[in-house]
This record gives sequence, C-alpha cells and structure tokens, in this order.
Amino acid sequence: MEISRIQEKQKKLLFDRKKLLHSRNRSKSFTVKNEIYDHTSVNICERIDEINRVFQSTLVLTKNKTLKE
Repeated sequence: MEISRIQEKQKKLLFDRKKLLHSRNRSKSFTVKNEIYDHTSVNICERIDEINRVFQSTLVLTKNKTLKE
C-alpha cells in the first residue's frame, strides 16, 4: 500500500498542470540560434533557385518566430 501512495504522489508531480504551463511559457521566451535550421533553410533556397520554374505561392510550416518572409 505504501508504494502505491508514493506512485500516486509521483504521478501528480509529473503531470502538475501549473508546472507544465510554467515550463511551456518559460520555454517560449528563449531565443536560441538554430544553426541546423539556418543551414537547411539556405540549402533549400539554393536548390529552389536552381529550378527553372516560377512558384505562385509557398507554404512555410514552422514554429520559428524569428523567421523572416
């Protein structure tokens, strides 16, 4: 019985909504340079420039808030 009480306590701590929300909000405020993303972005742009075709629109899917259009 004692082990199950401890496990229940740990479950509550692991999924504490206030802590999770605090952690998410804190992580949103970090601005970390993403070198892999930058390198990949440049690489893709270079490859698209080599294609002899005009694109009417593009779709960009990212969570990167610093992305410039």
